[in-house]
Amino acid sequence: MAPTLSLDPPEKLLKDCLADCAQTIPPLQIRFAGGWVRDKLLGIQSNDIDAALSSLSGKDFGNIFQEFYKKHGAKYKETARGLGIDNAELNKIVLVEEDAEKSKHLAVAKMKLFSLEVDLVNLRTEVYASDSRTPVVQMGTAEEDALRRDATINALFYNIHTEQLEDFTGKGLDDLRNKIMRTPLDPYQTFRDDPLRVLRLIRFAARLDYNVDPAAQVAMKSPEIHQALKLKISRERVRTEIIKALDGPRPAKALLYIHDLGLFSSCFADPAESNPPSPLTLPKTYSHLGEILANQPLTQGLQLHQDGAAAPWLLAAYTPWASSKPEDAARAIKEGMKATVREAKLLTSAITNRRAISSLVSQVSTPDSTITRGTVGMSLRGWGPSWGQQVLFALLCELQTDDPAASLRRYQAFLHRLRELGLDGTKALDETRLVDGRKIKDILARGDKGGPANKFAADLVMEWQFDHPRGEVGECEEMVRARREEILGWEARVVEGKGKGTGRKRSLEE
Repeated sequence: MAPTLSLDPPEKLLKDCLADCAQTIPPLQIRFAGGWVRDKLLGIQSNDIDAALSSLSGKDFGNIFQEFYKKHGAKYKETARGLGIDNAELNKIVLVEEDAEKSKHLAVAKMKLFSLEVDLVNLRTEVYASDSRTPVVQMGTAEEDALRRDATINALFYNIHTEQLEDFTGKGLDDLRNKIMRTPLDPYQTFRDDPLRVLRLIRFAARLDYNVDPAAQVAMKSPEIHQALKLKISRERVRTEIIKALDGPRPAKALLYIHDLGLFSSCFADPAESNPPSPLTLPKTYSHLGEILANQPLTQGLQLHQDGAAAPWLLAAYTPWASSKPEDAARAIKEGMKATVREAKLLTSAITNRRAISSLVSQVSTPDSTITRGTVGMSLRGWGPSWGQQVLFALLCELQTDDPAASLRRYQAFLHRLRELGLDGTKALDETRLVDGRKIKDILARGDKGGPANKFAADLVMEWQFDHPRGEVGECEEMVRARREEILGWEARVVEGKGKGTGRKRSLEE
């Protein structure tokens, strides 16, 4: 016997309201569909409900319901007040047009009522062309709508008129009990029609801690499906699914499925790249990252909470590019999963600065280190607010060596030394200069003239402050005066080098 659903007061009031409206438009039937039903059966709170309509479009029913609520809404509002339910006023119902790039193959009417977000859409069937994931959509039956969905557990309905669960695939309820992600129809054809379903099944398997059906895994390993995922799906949609999985409760499980099913290059590499780097070390990298994230002192020292839950796992996934040419890594980041500006900056910085970070860690972590506080502080400032994430990337790369325990101890010693130097967290970045830009120009006797000398002097000021944490303004100004000729000479060499086409960025030591 199928289980029953126990609706909370807002859900029951919405159900009654929609059912009363449907009675005025026979033979319309309305079913709550998909994710809300699944989550309800799993005891997961969800305020998003898809209302599937048997014989009307979402737009047409939305218009009818708007008029119905104007005439009869008073009694539902009174009931809502008695039950302490908010948002009993129905604002304008919004029509969201179809958008294939966002997987919206049918116009949807959206409304908010009783604090519930409701999507109104008709039951449908979909027919796919061989070269597109955008289907031809037609009005369909409840069974056809269930069979077109990505997974059996997402194909369950709750009939608001009979108050019964409906499992038209015949497998959804069993798969929910047995924790299996399975496609309603043949998995190979399902993924061939819409390869994005591969990543959706992986994401839900990771989120719910389910297992992907073995037959589905066989289809997911198909080179044809891999190629279809590269060519038929926009990279933005691929990124969306990956980030959702990495933001979820079990990102490692999602990434291991991607690895084990041979989907690494389809997800992370430039689709035009014929020879992406090998991902063979990734399972070990993901395991190391899981251990690091469970180590609270290490996590806090690296400030891994700053860029969201997905960022460390995204860094781990791109470790195969650690030794690649910068342009190859940049292309993978840009074209592979269309990283956002923030994600691209983090990944590019981590790959670009990896060797410098590894070198600094080695110098700082040795017991007899002579490296100055100024050198360390300026390095952290140069790496920017994400320096902790970048250090994590370097650590993950080094943990792939023969002695990961020694690498971990070295990075722990580095973080310990930062605390001793008072440079942990954002302290190096929060430091403000004792001598501002205008005063630097006055000391250099440059008037309002800009140029590399000003920036060089400003960096010298900051480095001096790190090395003299109790230093005073006058002492710092005197340091700039004493090094005035050095600073201006450095600028002259930079300008001369640029004029000859050989200009390059000088370090503070030059």
